Amino acid sequence: MTDKQNRVAILLSTFNGEPFLPAQLDSLLAQSHAGCDIWVRDDGSSDQSLAIVRRYASIHPNIHIQAGENLVL
Repeated sequence: MTDKQNRVAILLSTFNGEPFLPAQLDSLLAQSHAGCDIWVRDDGSSDQSLAIVRRYASIHPNIHIQAGENLVL
C-alpha cells in the first residue's frame, strides 16, 4: 500500500469551541496513526476558536483550515 492509501481524514467543525479546542486538537495529534490530515471548518466563531486552530496549523502542516459563516436556514 502507498502512503496515500494509509491516510486518514479527520473532519472537525467548530463554532465558539475555544474552551475545548486545545484538548481536542492535542488528542487528535497524539493518535498513533501517523498519516492523518485534520480538516477544520470554523462556522464564524466569535471567540478565539479560529486563532487557536490557526496557531496549531502553523506548527502542524497536516491541519487544514476553512473559515466561513454559520448559516441560518
